[in-house]
Order: sequence, then structure tokens, then C-alpha cells
Amino acid sequence: MARHTGTDLLNAAAACGRHATPRLLRDWVELGLLDHPKRRGLGRGRGVVATWSTNQRELFLDLLDLRAAGFAIANMCGLPVWAWLRLGDDYVPLPQVRRAMQTWAARRDHTSWSDSGKIASEVVRSVAHPSARRGVLTQLRVAIAAGQFEGRFVADEFLPAARYAMDPARTRAPRGPRDVPVTPAAIARLVETRVRARDRLAAMPDAAYLQAREVYRFGVSDYAVRQPFFAAAADLGALFKPHDPEDQVRTACLDLLTLMGAFTEAESHAQGSSAAAPSD
Repeated sequence: MARHTGTDLLNAAAACGRHATPRLLRDWVELGLLDHPKRRGLGRGRGVVATWSTNQRELFLDLLDLRAAGFAIANMCGLPVWAWLRLGDDYVPLPQVRRAMQTWAARRDHTSWSDSGKIASEVVRSVAHPSARRGVLTQLRVAIAAGQFEGRFVADEFLPAARYAMDPARTRAPRGPRDVPVTPAAIARLVETRVRARDRLAAMPDAAYLQAREVYRFGVSDYAVRQPFFAAAADLGALFKPHDPEDQVRTACLDLLTLMGAFTEAESHAQGSSAAAPSD
């Protein structure tokens, strides 16, 4: 299989009208956007040559396109993570994915208050009941924005506002599709899972990554089948949009983090149950 030197990659970038430098290659390797090159000795006294696979060469060119389109590094991390999730280790190896996830998480930790507010406003618009009071919506936006900005989640701040924003009449009637009801408690559990997974990201075992990939692949195909039924729900059906590859790349890091969090929590729960079980 063909291998490509750093010079080959830079020449390919130039041929596509993209500017790149050896420093960019080194930086992107450290960030996890690219894999570490394989090094091969050329013989006694002749040094070594460092090369990348053809798949990594194509990834490099795609990343350059994202950079030219104005994508931030955190958003670019979704491309190698998505490639690993969907295409496998021949495209992106697991150690590279781990570096990309660390980069993504670290860059998300520096979310500005303005960006946090935009995210919060989008969430509130998506789930709020039309008759919810403006003051309650403001409280919910502040709670979500604070969590985004500070990298933490406090259920006691989120849940009261979310309950009155999503169900102002306190009917307790489920909202959203029958199979996936959208409730304040469900949203809180999802966010808490992500926060805990983010805190444990560096220590996540390889098994968590691999299990998450299996679930992700099944989930993508299952969602594609069920999405039209979810979207047809009279209430909150608009939340369930088709996911094309571009959407999958955009959410790949967050999706992987969520699934790893669910996996590790399930394992912790199972271990706790085993420890609590009476012995014979």
C-alpha cells in the first residue's frame, strides 16, 4: 500500500490550492487531527523516513478544506473521530482518536459566555412550551449557559426551570415521540452523563471506546429507519432531523463522549450490584 511523506502531503495540499507547512503537520499530529507517521530506517547512516497512509493523506486534505471554510480546531476534531466510528482503524487508529477527543474537550472548556448563550437559546427554543412565561425561559437559558460556560451541570438549577418551561400547566403529559419522550429528567440525565464522561475522559479504557463504536454504528442505522416516525410526532417532532454525514461529523465527538459515559456508568452500576450481592 502506498505511503506518503510529509513533502508528499504538502505538495498534494498545494495542488489543491491549500497552503500548509511542516509545522502544521506536526501540530495536527499532536492535536490528533492526524496520526503519528510511521518511521522506517533507510539504512546505516542514511537516516529515517516518516510516512502516512493514503487514508491519512485524504484526511489531511479534507481537514485543510475545513480549515479554509473557517472551522475551529474543536469542530475539525469531529472528522477523524467520525472516520474512526464509521470507517474503522484502517482510516484512523484509536490512539489518534483519543488525542482528538482530548483536544476537542479542552477547546470546548474555553467556550465564551456569548457562545454559551447562543447554545442555551437554541436549546430553549427547541423544547420550551409555547405558553411558558418569559421569566421562566430566561431562568432556563441562564442555567444552561452557566453550565456550558463553566463546564459543569447543576440539576437543582436546571430542573425547576426546565419543568415549568416544558410543561407550564404541570400536566406531566409526555412530550415528543412515544418511544423517546422528551422530559426535563431525561435531558438532565443526558447532560450529567456527558459531564461525568468529560471528567473521566483521559482515563477512559479502550474498551469504552470500542463498545461505544459498536453502539454508534447500530444507532446510526437504527435512527435512519426510525427518524421519519420520530419527526412525525405532533409535539417536538422537529427535534428529530435526518442526519447526513455532515451532521454526523459535526456531532461525532459529543456522540462518542455520550456513549462512553453511558457505557462506563453501566459498568459501574453492574460492579456495584455485584459487590452488594450476598455471598453464598
